[in-house]
Amino acid sequence: MFKAIIIEDEPKAAILLEQMICNIEPTAVVLDKCVDLPSGIKSIKKYNPDVVFLDIELPVYSGIQLLDFFNPEEINFNVIFTTAFNDYAIRAFEMSAVDYLLKPLQEEKLRLAIEKLYRKKITQPPEIFPVLRENLQNENTKKIVVPVVSGYEVLKLKDVCYFKAEGSYTQIFFSDNTSMLVSKT
Repeated sequence: MFKAIIIEDEPKAAILLEQMICNIEPTAVVLDKCVDLPSGIKSIKKYNPDVVFLDIELPVYSGIQLLDFFNPEEINFNVIFTTAFNDYAIRAFEMSAVDYLLKPLQEEKLRLAIEKLYRKKITQPPEIFPVLRENLQNENTKKIVVPVVSGYEVLKLKDVCYFKAEGSYTQIFFSDNTSMLVSKT
């Protein structure tokens, strides 16, 4: 079971997402559906959800700005982006989003995102948000977070020589002649 908040400015899309979530995970509870970032921030602080399903193109503020409204110690939730725009995918993963789903949402992709959420052990606060927040505040990104079997690992970019994508995997080559395989493109 997990507690969720949906931040989506299209009411029909929010209702459809809630139905899809409950079909995939009947024990899930959608605590609130918010139409903009300010109301979503209030809801997050009020309900303390495990996950926020977040649209990017919202009135006034972008969903990408979500972490700007929280102190690092307040970030004890995960984010799954649900958007019609693929332009922000890299930025979303810099924020350590669990997933980035493009609209129209496909039930199977949403199911996989929820499985990823469970693998991240949603009952524990994400430890990588402070690193990612530091990256977002600094134009010269110095660290990157990559998924590994046990969760996530923070890598220093100065130690990385290059990335080699092969299908659904990426091989990361380091300056000390070692490498790491991750199951992400």
